[in-house]
Amino acid sequence: FLEGFKSMHVNKLVIIDDNKEILDSISRGEIGHVIGFAGQEKTVTDLPVNAPYFHRDDVSGISLFLKQHISTIAKKTPLLGLVLTGGYSSRMETDKALLEYHGKPQARVIYDLLSKVCKRVYISSRKDQWQDGLLNKLQQIHDVFLGLGPLSGILSAMHTNPDAAWLVVACDLPFVNSSTIKALLKNRNPLKMATCFKNVHKKFPEPLCTIYEPKMRLRFLEYLGSGPVSPREILRNSPVIMLDQMGKRTLENVNSNEEYEKAKSELSGRVRL
Repeated sequence: FLEGFKSMHVNKLVIIDDNKEILDSISRGEIGHVIGFAGQEKTVTDLPVNAPYFHRDDVSGISLFLKQHISTIAKKTPLLGLVLTGGYSSRMETDKALLEYHGKPQARVIYDLLSKVCKRVYISSRKDQWQDGLLNKLQQIHDVFLGLGPLSGILSAMHTNPDAAWLVVACDLPFVNSSTIKALLKNRNPLKMATCFKNVHKKFPEPLCTIYEPKMRLRFLEYLGSGPVSPREILRNSPVIMLDQMGKRTLENVNSNEEYEKAKSELSGRVRL
């Protein structure tokens, strides 16, 4: 809704004035990008563009129309995948991205899962992280935001492509599978800032298996302006969709050799992804 600057190249729902002068401006091409009209008359004929008309008191009709319009635009946003691998694995003393639960490095397992549903997938890594070719051949996004933990990788990806939504999964979540990813996609609400799971043990949003909408980038930067903060805390204080976790171990991460052996033993009896 605009008063002044009517020629801006943004979508508009036009309020028709008593003398209908604005319709003449639209006919002359002075005002474009009109998606709808509203006015005090019950009906208006001979509108200059093919767009719906609403009575000004039809608040529910106007609201539904605008929500559907915004949702349609949001659904056209490209969905990219990001495999977080940039941690130092200090407790594990081995790069967790290279650990194998399903016959290949776990980072590659997550990469392949995301490739089935995302337009493109990237490995989030430190510039000097890889010393071999196991993961080097996959598309990389190196950290440009440093010292922020997982947020370094997420923000670096958003900086690379700020107009995309990002499906982010950490490489140390060995129990994540296609059902986990499908649940996020099925329940995604692009009008919110993110779609995530609620950790079944601690009841907080899990930031490392989440779809982040483009608008979340500015939210992250806003919070960083006040000092270091975790993505979990930002999710807790943002309008997000939070889903019930699928199974008690779905989002369980692995941080030690003992946890790795236990998870590997359990997953060895399951069907590979």
